[in-house]
Amino acid sequence: MVDRRAHTGSKTSLRGFLLQVFQRPHDSGACVYAVGRLENGQTFGIVDRRLRPSIYVRRADAGAAVAAATSEVRIRECGLSTLGGQTVVCLECHNADCARRLAAALRVAGIRTYQGDLLLEDRYRMEHACRSSVRLSGPWRQGRGVDRVYTDPHLEPCAWTPELVVLVVDIRSLSPSERILAATMAGMGPLPRHRGEEMHLLDQSAAVDHAQAYRYPDESSLLRGLIGAIQRRDPDVLTGWRLMEDHVRVLRSRCRMHGIECNLGRVTDIPGHPASQTRGAGGRLKVYGRQLVDAMHLERLTRPYGAPLAPDQPVEAVEMRPPAGVFAAPDSAAAQPPAGVLSDAVARNGRSSGTKLPGSGGTQPASGTCTDRADGSASVQACLDSCRRVRDLLIRKDLIRLTVRRSLLTGLPLDRAWGRIAAFDLLYTSELRRRGMVAPSIGMDRPLVSPPGQRRPGGRIQPAPAGLRPHVLAFRFRSLYPALIRTFNLDPLAHARGRRGAARVLVAPNGAPFARQPGILPTLLGQLHASQARAAARGDLAAARVDSLLMDSFYPLLATDACRYARESLAAAVSGFARHVLEWTHNRLQETGQQVLYASAHSLFVDSRLEQHTTTAQAHGRGVSLCRWINDHLADWIRRVYGVESHLRLGFEHYYARFMLLPRLGRNRGGAPDYAGLRINRDGTEELEIGGPGAARPEGIRLAQQLQRDLVDLVLHGAPTAMVEQRVTDCVRALRAGTLDADLACTCFTEQPQEAYPRSAVPQARAGRLLPSPSGPGYYLQTVDGPQLLGRRTAPLDYDYYIRNHITPVVRTLAQVAPLDADAVVQGVASLFGEGPLV
Repeated sequence: MVDRRAHTGSKTSLRGFLLQVFQRPHDSGACVYAVGRLENGQTFGIVDRRLRPSIYVRRADAGAAVAAATSEVRIRECGLSTLGGQTVVCLECHNADCARRLAAALRVAGIRTYQGDLLLEDRYRMEHACRSSVRLSGPWRQGRGVDRVYTDPHLEPCAWTPELVVLVVDIRSLSPSERILAATMAGMGPLPRHRGEEMHLLDQSAAVDHAQAYRYPDESSLLRGLIGAIQRRDPDVLTGWRLMEDHVRVLRSRCRMHGIECNLGRVTDIPGHPASQTRGAGGRLKVYGRQLVDAMHLERLTRPYGAPLAPDQPVEAVEMRPPAGVFAAPDSAAAQPPAGVLSDAVARNGRSSGTKLPGSGGTQPASGTCTDRADGSASVQACLDSCRRVRDLLIRKDLIRLTVRRSLLTGLPLDRAWGRIAAFDLLYTSELRRRGMVAPSIGMDRPLVSPPGQRRPGGRIQPAPAGLRPHVLAFRFRSLYPALIRTFNLDPLAHARGRRGAARVLVAPNGAPFARQPGILPTLLGQLHASQARAAARGDLAAARVDSLLMDSFYPLLATDACRYARESLAAAVSGFARHVLEWTHNRLQETGQQVLYASAHSLFVDSRLEQHTTTAQAHGRGVSLCRWINDHLADWIRRVYGVESHLRLGFEHYYARFMLLPRLGRNRGGAPDYAGLRINRDGTEELEIGGPGAARPEGIRLAQQLQRDLVDLVLHGAPTAMVEQRVTDCVRALRAGTLDADLACTCFTEQPQEAYPRSAVPQARAGRLLPSPSGPGYYLQTVDGPQLLGRRTAPLDYDYYIRNHITPVVRTLAQVAPLDADAVVQGVASLFGEGPLV
């Protein structure tokens, strides 16, 4: 990465964004490398040899640790301690392999270790107290692959949000083992030259009208041209739909066949570690100097609440795949592409034999022709459309910016930015290091499983009986678990100090003690809360949602074995306080004459007992005043009983003119109920809302969903019984007539090999065995011969199955609160309850 003949630059400091930090062996030991983008638009690299792989052990165990070591280690006093207050020493190793062998030997010897599983690159971020944006200062040299190379620079954290250069890549082939027909690229970035498009074509018969189309006489030339174009455009992020599976894997495979080096990165001269052949943590493919970010994974991770797509969407839109073996991207509206800007010269690794024709969009092949299939033009256009759709998706949903924000919050690289455990680990361990302490290695100093018979208290209060009620108010605690952690100092370090017998402790409902000295987790959550508030104040709701998701992810990790700070007593303390606060709120509302219909860990649905002719404005005013009263009394109660300031905030969410509780049928009878309500907004507009674990998605077919909404809408508006029954009768009649076949697709999904499912499995699993891919979603129809995939049906549909398993459960659920005989109505029997209104 370093050109030793290059000149030395100035020492002026600049802000930069760390795209990637990694370590590799060096003659003098381990060496940390980093690559990123500077605020002046240049790229930079860092070479730092000051940090050594190390493991911490308690001072009392130092002698035994040295005796157990299989290679030479150096003991160094570090002035650090454990969460339990015991002094530790540092065992430094020559390189990462020695550190791994030492950790294994100490584990066999039964010696407790600290930060023995921490990656050197993560330690580098912690040592410099930086996340992803840093300020660099120090001498630099010109480099190969990057504009500047800093050796042992001074780094300090800073606040800066970069606009990265992104390149969307799509490769078209008939299968991973067949030659590449076409490859397209579409860029994103701060400058017009970053936003151009390119097409690299093997098919000479394709009629393509594009300003930047290049044609090649053979696949070998196409591969060199494509790799050279990527190097020349020099993106920070390479992305695509199913990037690793469908594009990079194909590209690497074809390059190996032709004996071409598939170097997509910026770093080319790390001995023994070709960028195209190395995988990172968790099996991720690494391209040194750039980030490989899969657009499909980003879209799924950032999809609000993980909501499923509608079953009436085509398979291509749901699976984000093309039909029948052609690799493609999601279906979305393609925006007008920006003008492409491309230099005539082929990039360093290109050296294509193709030449660009003046005034045309293509490149004339030097010799020969290549016709891969009759519909070459269609294949090339599909490749370009796929690339554009992915780019438009990234722009429309702002996925790159949100991922950069997550990286700035957590310090994780872009390809790991959405990881929950890794984010918590890096944030907490960095702050712990700043306070002069080291973290335990995974599995040390804590029980891995819950003690026998111990369960965390549930954050739910027994719901009221099923029924239909007017004037219901919905309240919600805003970020309940983060607020509880901040209020009561529920923190791993505070818990460790409390167990050691701190002078001043706060005791949780489960008996767990917590020192009152401010902990780390409440501080981190306070910073994130402030960041969320700033984003919301400027109207950036997407960024505020990123901050909120990060805050909400911390509590579940406190009971996750993979998290080094997890402890059952700590997680039970948080859920115990949630139950305690919920019960207090429930009791206060009941004392004021309200009836709490249902209370979960976050939400309360309250029968306000308002007069029948209450207006919308009066109902909303009642909700706001009740909410203010609860918050004032809750803060006073927490201050008096626990001596701390409350961060808990109950918010008034919705007013329902009519509201139904619908306990679930079948399994999980004691679980959370389903509900439906006619919500009236402040402006007088009304919305039908259906919620709960099973109500919103009955068995996943559109017919059942639409029938449920129609029936609930009729009941909430006070429709006569006969009208509700007629809607069911019409649905059954239309279903048997075959007019609703388009609404009967069921979702199937399998994550295991097909042979792993027994032959007698449920229809979803049986249909999953029919999927062409061993993993991924699909759709099927239930026929008289069993489940068959959508588009491949050969037998008549089994309408009795749909009536029995999809329509009847919906009607039976509603019959719990409305005078309906579900079985009679579904079978077309006349009403037994007359023509009167339901409410």
